[in-house]
Amino acid sequence: MTKTLVGVVILHWNGAADTIECLASLSLVNDVDLKIIVVDNGSTDGSAAQIKERFGDRVDLLLLPQNLGFARGNNAGIRYACEQARPEYLIVMNNDVTVTPDFARPLLAALASDPAAALAAPMILDLPRKIFWQRPIVQRFNLLTYLCWATPLYRWTSRFIRLDLRQSSRVYAVPGSCFCFRRNHLEKIDFFDERTFLGSEEYIIAEKLRQTGLGTVFVPASVVYHRVGRATDKLAAAVKAAAFLRSERYCLIEYFRFSFPARLLIRAWRSILYAGQLLPRGELKEWLKIVGGVPV
Repeated sequence: MTKTLVGVVILHWNGAADTIECLASLSLVNDVDLKIIVVDNGSTDGSAAQIKERFGDRVDLLLLPQNLGFARGNNAGIRYACEQARPEYLIVMNNDVTVTPDFARPLLAALASDPAAALAAPMILDLPRKIFWQRPIVQRFNLLTYLCWATPLYRWTSRFIRLDLRQSSRVYAVPGSCFCFRRNHLEKIDFFDERTFLGSEEYIIAEKLRQTGLGTVFVPASVVYHRVGRATDKLAAAVKAAAFLRSERYCLIEYFRFSFPARLLIRAWRSILYAGQLLPRGELKEWLKIVGGVPV
């Protein structure tokens, strides 16, 4: 029987260890046919050569001239996969994710059973603790729920989100570390929005799907593991926080259509959070210099 062809796009930037671990876990998947594309996002440490030496022709290595960010980098890999293989499904995953050998089949089954679903996502367990806190978002945000979700409060409020972990269910949005798309629907929404560099991708995707009448399915039968933050911790904390702030502002204006007072409240909320994180690192002044040019 012919196996389903699935394109897998993995964005890589410096530091080969996580990407090698991710690829090693994918090599154990044998119930679907994987076309794996590693997008090197302008690495400068020779790690792309290490990956090529380790995996050879088992992966396609796409070299980008510079770090284009999450959306543009992944879109380059997605377009490459579409041109080279035209897979029915596309999995876009962080390089700090490892998979279980049978993770793909439940995702494909969930999409196949729901023609209006464009995106399926697995249960994501945090490593090393294997805790399920990266939960999907069940309903679209309003200002109050966004304020809760955009801060550490979400770890508390997520306890009250009722999810039946025995079966798949429709949700509004899912964490951005592992997406499984139906290719034709992803093409319909024109991939990731390239006007962001880092941050808010999962909410923008959720809004693009909602606006097109398409949906998202959470599939707890599929399990992956995520070393949270490892893909972005190579950036200076001040630079990363500023990138998140810019992407969030764009998302709030272009997709959620929040008013200026609402955005001002969210900015104040975020600033308190980031100040608390950056002050002990000695990066608060650098962050303030960067975000001074970011309007509300």
